[in-house]
Amino acid sequence: MNRLPQRIATGVYQIALSGVHAFLIDLDSGGLLLVDAGFARSGRRIGEAIRDLGRAPTDLRAIVLTHLHRDHSGALAEVKSRTGAEVWMHPADAALVRDGMFARPLEPGPGVLRSGVARLSALRPASPGEPIAVEHEVDDGETLPFAGLRAVHTPGHTAGHLALLLPRDGGVLFVGDAATNFPRLSWGRSTRT
Repeated sequence: MNRLPQRIATGVYQIALSGVHAFLIDLDSGGLLLVDAGFARSGRRIGEAIRDLGRAPTDLRAIVLTHLHRDHSGALAEVKSRTGAEVWMHPADAALVRDGMFARPLEPGPGVLRSGVARLSALRPASPGEPIAVEHEVDDGETLPFAGLRAVHTPGHTAGHLALLLPRDGGVLFVGDAATNFPRLSWGRSTRT
């Protein structure tokens, strides 16, 4: 199996993790930026992806989180400690991560199934985790000081959810969970061919 992360645009690589994706971006300064950190067990795979690109873990300069849920921030503490990278995220979610909280109650969405998922998740509240330092708070419309990455505040999935626009190859948009899909929870006929 080829472990190399998949190139999706110039200097942008997708890391397939268990059920989610993280992304590495080559920076003009020679370093790397990570978008999201996957589940707690994803730290090793992220390190392998960095090495598969011929880089060292210390080349990772920044970690930008789209939001605080454990499937996007679970390996944050491990990746941060192994690389020394600084964390960037929206203030609404950063405050909770600093307190060791990695979830908010889900709001029921449209449709019976999505509403049911929210109600079921409320039965098992998230347990607190290790508080993690977030060095930089990112506001709506802010351009981060690397690669021209621009933050777009997209609240809904969480109060501090961010989408990130990278102005390469016509634009690469990282949406986090702003476009969540539950393929196994869909009703009706499949339109796949």
